[in-house]
Amino acid sequence: GVALLVPLLLRSGRGPSIMCKSKKSISSLSEDSEEKGPPAKKAKKDAKKDAKKDAIERKNENPRIVKDDTSQVLKLLTMNVAGLRAVLDPEKKKLKNFVEIIRAENADIIFLNEHKLKTEDVDTAIERLHELIPEYVSCHFSCSTSKKGYSGVAVLSKICLADKVSYGFQGNIFPDEGRALTIDLGSIALLGLYVPNSGQKLERLNARVETWDRALTRYCQSINKPLLILGDLNVAHRPQDIHNMYLRSNFNDMCLEPLSIHADDLESQYTGLTALKKQAGLTSLERASFSQLLQEANLIDAFVHFHPQASGAFTYFSQRAVQNRGLNRGLRLDYVLASNTLLDHTSNFPRLLDAFILDKDPAFSDHVPCGCLIELPPPLS
Repeated sequence: GVALLVPLLLRSGRGPSIMCKSKKSISSLSEDSEEKGPPAKKAKKDAKKDAKKDAIERKNENPRIVKDDTSQVLKLLTMNVAGLRAVLDPEKKKLKNFVEIIRAENADIIFLNEHKLKTEDVDTAIERLHELIPEYVSCHFSCSTSKKGYSGVAVLSKICLADKVSYGFQGNIFPDEGRALTIDLGSIALLGLYVPNSGQKLERLNARVETWDRALTRYCQSINKPLLILGDLNVAHRPQDIHNMYLRSNFNDMCLEPLSIHADDLESQYTGLTALKKQAGLTSLERASFSQLLQEANLIDAFVHFHPQASGAFTYFSQRAVQNRGLNRGLRLDYVLASNTLLDHTSNFPRLLDAFILDKDPAFSDHVPCGCLIELPPPLS
């Protein structure tokens, strides 16, 4: 196993910020303004003011755990960078934000999703990363070879991983797209994952839910040790993970409904929101398939486990509307999934201790990082 001497954990008192919400839509606000006919500048100001009332409230999240000094703990992050070359460009603000988050979090292992690097660009990127964050001595990349400048996963680690990394998994129907990377730490396996998007016209939907998801399930079942999955899983699982659902009059009731593995059971959630049924990552087929993965592979959603009452917690904000992030209108597409056995805190090791979403830090991508804390077995004396 891998032993790392880092501190014991205590609860911090830092809580999430609060925003207010309203059931009035942006489109209705625009129509009301036009009917009243105010001056253009005042109309713009009023629309901006009213839009803030439509923000989704971030609430009911438990405080994060912070470190003390007596336990074996690893902090893990996953970050969708939406193109690493752009993030590492010294002329862009993304670089500053990216490095500041990494330094502030001081994670032991970081998974990168959607780096979009070609194989021939990897060495240059690693050199640049070593200049910026030299403590991450081990860098491993998996690149798309079927389509250049597309997808890709990577891992940055303070621990030398050497022969501990493997790529892909059996049954992966997109083996040349660089979507999976597994690390064997002895007592636990870590899977960095970038799940295929079903496509703007859902052209990959059936392949995603019928073949990819089922092959991933079998791979998870084949790993004979506790497993953590970190990455962009390209699905918004629960009603709480889709900002549009918050305006439903029966939103609270929907949140109490069991998560079904049958797509038909989810159809009522789309009443008045039929456009969502045609959006990749939001379809009833993908959401039900995700429930099936959790059930059959004995996995839990770590963030939901530690923050069961949290709402308004998103990891992706579409850039088609620039106000989305400021108004907290997003989706939760990035996850930490964990084997059920990692929740046993009586005697078994390793143990899952916390999970979190970092949506208050400056942006470097249309996604925000998320992560977890894991306690490893004590070192052998």
